[in-house]
Amino acid sequence: LLLQDRDRLLSALEEKGINTVVLKGAAMLEKIYPDIGERQITDIDLLFLGGEEREASSILEGLGYNIISLHPLIYNNGRTVVDVHTEVDSFTWIGSIAYAPKLDVDALWKEGLAWEKGFNHVRTLSPEDTILTLSVHLVKHSFLRLFWLNDIAKVIKANPRLNWERLKRRAEDAGFDRLLFHVLNFLRQLFGLVPENFLTSIKPERIGFLEKETAGRIMKNQRFPGCGDILYL
Repeated sequence: LLLQDRDRLLSALEEKGINTVVLKGAAMLEKIYPDIGERQITDIDLLFLGGEEREASSILEGLGYNIISLHPLIYNNGRTVVDVHTEVDSFTWIGSIAYAPKLDVDALWKEGLAWEKGFNHVRTLSPEDTILTLSVHLVKHSFLRLFWLNDIAKVIKANPRLNWERLKRRAEDAGFDRLLFHVLNFLRQLFGLVPENFLTSIKPERIGFLEKETAGRIMKNQRFPGCGDILYL
């Protein structure tokens, strides 16, 4: 039912020409997880370019969705929840600092992939941007769920021609290369997959005591509330 609602909504957004990026689980089911039973999903995450969320809201309301939260902007039609984003995950108050790392939403959309054949306005992220945004989300929520880490592993496995150099550039340009190192270093400990030379290329020259201790506790499953914020800082 949720996937049917997703497809109905995406078709309506495409018809109205609303530039949309499908994020997280809603983008991965059927594409990265052929068996939808492999990966739980509780809502549909959609990213809209500047200002287009207002017109998207009208489309949602026309399809029977009602606003249930303003911050963040969340809709519900009685069975399916839609989480509307205008930026990629920020870190509460930390992300509002002027010089804080931030991903360019317009660039994410322009370099994305068509949702399906015939779709010009609805896209999914490139494999490299998918890994980067999933890493930011994982750290934001302090590595709370293992399947979020498994999402990244699945994307790597599904893309044998992954452009690691492009991933490095994207992370450095946004200021997330240090954060990406900690996520992929953890991933390598569990699954392998990440080339050692890539990790070496993004490894910080110096890792402070608090940063090292926090990353170490996460890898030992001794994480604590706010550990993601510490790595981010």
